[in-house]
Amino acid sequence: MIRFAVLVLLASTSATCAAMTPTTTSSVAISPKAYVVIEVAVTDPADYENYKKAIEPIIIAHGGRYIARAGRTETIDPPAPNGRVVLLEFPSFDSAMVFENAPETHAASEIRHRSSKSRIYVVEGVAP
Repeated sequence: MIRFAVLVLLASTSATCAAMTPTTTSSVAISPKAYVVIEVAVTDPADYENYKKAIEPIIIAHGGRYIARAGRTETIDPPAPNGRVVLLEFPSFDSAMVFENAPETHAASEIRHRSSKSRIYVVEGVAP
């Protein structure tokens, strides 16, 4: 009798779990992340430090974060990047573009323009 009760309990638990298991996949689209790639040849190191101090809180406020910041770089196919390479990650391409077009980013960029030569582009990642 006990064996029968355990089997009934297991069968009803399995049926309940099966009823609670979703049978369809979610249709919510997840945006791929975006990356801001910056090549920077610093011409005025002291003034460039002012740029770094000014831009970091702006990056964070727009949901961005540093992935790489002037670390070791090895060129595989020339030409080599000019100076250091910085890589930022943002939640989406749109959020990266909002950051790039924000008035506070433009204000901080004036410091970068006078203290370095740079090239910046935004790349959309692959969807998760």
